[in-house]
Parts: sequence; C-alpha cells; structure tokens
Amino acid sequence: MEKDSRSRFAVHVAVVFLVFLFLSFLAGQCQRMRYGRTVSISGRDTLKAAVSFRYSMYDSRKTGFVVGFQYDLLQRYGRAQGCQMDICVNQRDSVDWWAALGDCQVDILVAELSDSVIPRKKDSLFLSIPIGDYVWVVRENETRLLDNINIWLGWYMQESEYKRLRTKFFRSYRSPDMLLADFRQMDVLSPYDDIIRKYAVKLGWDWRLLASLVYQESHFSMSTVSGREATGLMQVLPATAARYGVKNIYDPEENVRAGVMHLVRMQKMFPSPEFDSLNIVKFTLATYNCGEGRIQDCMDFAASKGCDWHDWEEVVKVIPLMKKSSGEDVSSLSLGSFNGNQTVQYVYDILNRFEEYRQIVREK
Repeated sequence: MEKDSRSRFAVHVAVVFLVFLFLSFLAGQCQRMRYGRTVSISGRDTLKAAVSFRYSMYDSRKTGFVVGFQYDLLQRYGRAQGCQMDICVNQRDSVDWWAALGDCQVDILVAELSDSVIPRKKDSLFLSIPIGDYVWVVRENETRLLDNINIWLGWYMQESEYKRLRTKFFRSYRSPDMLLADFRQMDVLSPYDDIIRKYAVKLGWDWRLLASLVYQESHFSMSTVSGREATGLMQVLPATAARYGVKNIYDPEENVRAGVMHLVRMQKMFPSPEFDSLNIVKFTLATYNCGEGRIQDCMDFAASKGCDWHDWEEVVKVIPLMKKSSGEDVSSLSLGSFNGNQTVQYVYDILNRFEEYRQIVREK
C-alpha cells in the first residue's frame, strides 16, 4: 500500500513537471510573438545599425538626449530579437552611412524624417513607423526586417517601459548654472546616473563628483567627439579604450568603464598618506585632463622651486612659470613648456560643480 502511494506521488510530480514545461513553452512562444521575433539577416546573429544625424553635446538642453535614446532603443530591439546589435554613432562627415546602408555595411540607419536624402533615395529605402521626428531606415529588399521592426515598435511604443525610456532621455534636466538659482532638491542629473553611481564606487568617489567630471567632458552627450578623437561621455581616446579592453567606445557603460579604469590607474600615482584625500582627487582630475607626463613635470618643477609638490595649490602657483613666455628655464621639463591654465580651470570647474551637486542632488 505504501509502495502504491509513493508511486502515485511520483506520477503526480512528473505530471506537474510536464505541465510546467508545457506552460513555459507556451509562454515563450507568446513572448516571441509579442516581441516580433526577428528573422535572421543573411544567416547572421548580428544586426548592424548606425545613428547618423547632426547633434552636439549642447543640443541636449533643447532636444533631449536623442542619440542616447535611439542607441538604447536599438539595444532593446536587439535584446528582444535575441541578436547582437553592432551600433555605430556618427556625428561627423567621416562616413557616408547612406552609402553604407546601400552597400549592406549596415542593416538599420536611424535618420531624421526631415533628412533631404530620404526623398532622393525613396525608391531604394523602406522607412519604419516614425519615432518622434526620427525613423529607422532599411534597404528596399529587407521587407521582413522592416515588418519585424514595425511590429516590435508598434507594440513597444504602447508599453509603460517605453514611456519610462522617453522620460529618462527627454525629461527636463536642469543645467548646473541653474541648480543653485532654483534650489530645489533633485534626484537625477542625467540619463546615465545609474552607470555613474556603479563606477564611482570603483574610485571610492561620491557619484556626484564623477558626474561633475562627465558633465565637464561631454555634457552627458554620448555622441561627443573631440578634434583629437576623444569620444563619448568621458571623452576616452581610442588607444585608452583599447588598453582596458573596450571595443565599443560609444557605448555609455563601456565608455564610463574605460574612463574610470583610467582614473583608477592615475589615482595610484598619488598614494596616501603622502597625499591627503582632497589632493589625491585634485591631482587625479588634473592628470585626466593633461596626462601623467605633464603632471609629473608640474610636480618636479614645483619641487625645484622649493614648493610642496604634494599640495595641488602649491603646484598651481608655479604652473604659470612653466609657460615658454614666462622667462623661466623650462629645459628640465621632459615634455617641454606647459600652458596649464586650462588644466587648472578644469579642476576648479569640476570641484565647484560637485559642491553645487552636493547641495542640490540627493546622495542616495
């Protein structure tokens, strides 16, 4: 009798398990249908996309962080389809992405609806449903991809998650010069606060200090590129990104990771207790701006003038003497004369903004 009871129990467990597997399968099928599971493009598991329109680090106060929004939306689309998204961000004229789309180098091109190229190429392009003032463009022979994009966008744009995404990138972020004038407590500084908080821990910094540095570098615009090819939120050079294993320098998290790893490396140049905590921050910021060699020159020059080279304020006093026009002998400087006014101002700007952030923005 006891044996029969155990057998029935085992059968019940097996039935429950099979029902669970069946329901999981159905849920998966529904989820795939709901998300518009993508077709495979030429047998590949990767879709290549490009975001290509005029946008600068200063546009965010007027139009929101539109590049970051489109980049995030493309990533979410890729995750929903179970494929990798290889996304290029182009702010300059170095690449003709319309030609790249026609030549099958990219599969999706994010463009402004008002782009003059669209009417000229209308016979060879398909446009997605509009996403505000923007569309995703595919080649005319990619009908399955276009259908898939439209199904997913049509569903996703009705979801609360999409509304939260738009709020994240298009809410009214107050600029630093308006913070103290308004003096209302804030919870957010940028769409990238979560990333900044995560990586500030690796530095041992208050996240608002790292946020102040990111603002100084890019105004929180992920598509910013300098004349020296410094790129993204933390204006990371391609060689620096490669040093830390970062392949996609535009990706906000990867960019911040590379920048912070670089800061960690620099911070180790100024060990405690030789440098107090405030001077460690000041020297690290200065080094991020002008490089290790320059700051080593500054410290050596300060020491040669009898100044305390462990104290940033003492070093600042001698930096003007490092200019070629100062009349001082700068032959001992390994990198030559140095006009360090910009670096000095860089450090003060970041620290002053940090103090404003501390007063207005909650630490969490």
